[in-house]
Amino acid sequence: MSTEEEHLDDERGNLMKKKLIVWLVVIISVVGVIFGGKRMIDKQNLRIDIEKQRTAASSVKEVLSGLEEIKFYEAGGHVNGAGTWHAGAEVKINEKWYVIDTVENGVAMMKSGFPQQNMHGGTKGEIKVIFSDSEEEILK
Repeated sequence: MSTEEEHLDDERGNLMKKKLIVWLVVIISVVGVIFGGKRMIDKQNLRIDIEKQRTAASSVKEVLSGLEEIKFYEAGGHVNGAGTWHAGAEVKINEKWYVIDTVENGVAMMKSGFPQQNMHGGTKGEIKVIFSDSEEEILK
């Protein structure tokens, strides 16, 4: 093989390496954009859900008497992507915990054993709210 052929082979090899590097950079960039965009959307959706939990907690406080604490155990969402937003929560009333399903404007469903006498009147004092992201807030 002559030196001219060797030189052409080296140039082809270098060109292939450059193309490979460009493609790797493009692929890595696209993957980074996809994952970065998904994380940003997930954070945005969590912020929206936390706001809806805050609204739901306020509404629950207006309805249930003797309420001491609300703890959301899920972020919330829509059934099959449609309908009313809801989130599961536990409420502490008179030192006992009960499971409820909340909607943005109040309580959607009480599980069995819920004290019916606490279904009216609301709670006037402060309550502790624990959101699904573990953040806590005192609701006045």
